[in-house]
Amino acid sequence: MLFFVYGGCTFRLDPGVQPPKAGSLLFCRHLGARPGERVLDLGSGAGVAAVLAARAGARVVATDIRPEAVACTRANAARNGVSVDAREGDGFAPCESSPSISSARARPRCRPRPASIGTTRRPPPTMAGPTAGRCSSG
Repeated sequence: MLFFVYGGCTFRLDPGVQPPKAGSLLFCRHLGARPGERVLDLGSGAGVAAVLAARAGARVVATDIRPEAVACTRANAARNGVSVDAREGDGFAPCESSPSISSARARPRCRPRPASIGTTRRPPPTMAGPTAGRCSSG
């Protein structure tokens, strides 16, 4: 198990949950969550973005496909004294019966990649927007 401090919060990384990478921490630095905003954090992992958004006063729903990550998100929210509704499931699926969300926050599962660099793979079905298309999971 590993503990780290980020954004004035303490996070514990449980077995089976990857530590946030530089891109995730950059993402968290620019969340911009506001009090009262309803935020959806897709692929929450350890719950860093979810906890920081909740700390800013947002009402947060966090989803992850891995049960270990959902448990870690819940524990980190409790550890930092905030409320996060962490749900297990893929993408938006756990939120289909939820009230409307003001904004969704997600770190892309893949990055755009020029066709000249390598093979082309389809993006996951939950992915949309400017990063859809050619992807590299690396």
